[in-house]
Amino acid sequence: MVVVHTVIDCIDREQSVGTVNDFEDDERCGYFDLIREWVFREEEIGDNLMFVLPDNSAIIYVTEQFKQRVVDAGLKGFGFRKAFFDETAFIS
Repeated sequence: MVVVHTVIDCIDREQSVGTVNDFEDDERCGYFDLIREWVFREEEIGDNLMFVLPDNSAIIYVTEQFKQRVVDAGLKGFGFRKAFFDETAFIS
């Protein structure tokens, strides 16, 4: 289990696809409730390998560099997918 404390608001909200919370009296108004397809502003990610979005801290995002480190180390039990409904997820 991993707890990620790095929160980066790097999602391109115009190009990403999902359901947005539009309840004006909710502090999460304007954030995604569900993201089906992510488009990131990669310059915001910087050198971070793992992070969460302010939209949902339960979903952990990792970079290709992190995935490659998992592969190179021969670690087992990791699953990575590029989109919410990605049926070709990578499983180590």
